[in-house]
Amino acid sequence: MWHLVFCYRHWHWSIVGDVFVALLKMLVVPLVFASIYTALTGLGSAEKLKNIGFKTIGLYLITTALAYAQAAEVKPFSFHEIVMSFIPSNVFNSLASGYMMQVIVFAVF
Repeated sequence: MWHLVFCYRHWHWSIVGDVFVALLKMLVVPLVFASIYTALTGLGSAEKLKNIGFKTIGLYLITTALAYAQAAEVKPFSFHEIVMSFIPSNVFNSLASGYMMQVIVFAVF
């Protein structure tokens, strides 16, 4: 009898936890988009945007290269592939799938 009660309670809290995580995931992309858009509009000049953009892209390329270097299976990659992976071919697919770098590029442009 107690086993049935415990399983019911566990199932109940499992649903609550799953719904909570799904709601958090649902909020991530719009929050990132709105934060980046607000920050870019508050910069004021194109020179500041250029400096921040170059630093951000440089750091992202360095961390991506380090991740590839430490990966167990290293497949060949090119600079062209990395840069093209930043640019979304379908904005709505990027937003729905949560491809954050593509969302960031969309927010900037």
